[in-house]
Amino acid sequence: MSVGRSNVSYKRNENKNWRRIVNRSTPFVGSLVGVIIILGTVISVAESVNTVAMVAGGILLLEVSIWYAANPIFTNGRQYQKLRDELDRFIGLVRQLNRVSTTAHTADEVETVNTEMHRSVDAMVTLAGSTARDKAGAEATDVSGSEPEKQAAT
Repeated sequence: MSVGRSNVSYKRNENKNWRRIVNRSTPFVGSLVGVIIILGTVISVAESVNTVAMVAGGILLLEVSIWYAANPIFTNGRQYQKLRDELDRFIGLVRQLNRVSTTAHTADEVETVNTEMHRSVDAMVTLAGSTARDKAGAEATDVSGSEPEKQAAT
């Protein structure tokens, strides 16, 4: 039996959203504009007060661009935040299991962590594929399953 390529093709840019575009382009664009301001000011402005102010503004823009490259503002573009939270909890349980297994603890403590890990995996199966929007939509429906009535503004 030969192992071949999957029939599923992935487009490289199909999942780009505005956050990713802003995060990747802002440092470059900001640095470029800062350099243009500095060079343009040094070349064209003859007054020393304006030159100092414009160069200071260009340097400030360069600094902000470098800072933004290191610490982007729009970083959380995750749709499946609850699943990520459960995964973080699971990683904590793995660390706890290792700590309990490597130190002088009882088998009951190891089994307790093992049980919690199984519960966490079951929770991940439940949370997989559900987004915050899905949860908000589920909370908006009442017990009978019908959408709540929208009241018109009067």
